[in-house]
Amino acid sequence: MSKMLAEHVLVLNKSWNPIDTCTVASAFSKLFCGTAKFLDVETFFLHDVDGWLDLPYKEGERSIQTSRVNLRVPEIVVLTSDAMPKRRVMQFSRRNLMRRDNHLCQYCGAKEQLTVDHIQPKTKGGKSNWTNCVMACLPCNSRKANHTLEEAGLHLQPRNDLKNLYPHDSSKWTRVYEPAWSPVFRVQAHNLRTAWHKFLPEIYTKSTIVMA
Repeated sequence: MSKMLAEHVLVLNKSWNPIDTCTVASAFSKLFCGTAKFLDVETFFLHDVDGWLDLPYKEGERSIQTSRVNLRVPEIVVLTSDAMPKRRVMQFSRRNLMRRDNHLCQYCGAKEQLTVDHIQPKTKGGKSNWTNCVMACLPCNSRKANHTLEEAGLHLQPRNDLKNLYPHDSSKWTRVYEPAWSPVFRVQAHNLRTAWHKFLPEIYTKSTIVMA
């Protein structure tokens, strides 16, 4: 049960726009407090506590079993208030940089021995931020050392996500960018629920420019 309670639920605002995810445990807390309703992804009806408890359980459906009932696990909740969430930014970290760069060396495409490389070397004033750092394998990082790309004879590889986003503008295919925060950035792509795709822009589910 504890594992199920830790799974993610998509949170929509009152206008049914995606703004966040929360755990199943947090979703039930919102439901019982009256700050959210659960969405039946088959009928698109919104349910309060009584309505959700009255929904019939279907064999094989994700649920939490109690002593009295199999409680259906929601996939989407809709907030009942107009409160606006805080503006959020993607935290710069090795983990998030790795996710942005698809766990690949940005110079040769290798998947092993990945390190963080500063495009403009720190010894030449380069900063540790989204637009100056990429993942690089140890051999490429060692080759580059304290040189610029031109000095080391290296170049950034085109990225498939940028090719898909800018199919007719190859000048942007090697762009180093700061990824935007998304309501699903804490959820691995393979854990996105099918029902979420009806509410998430395509870029959230098919691109790593926004973390998914």
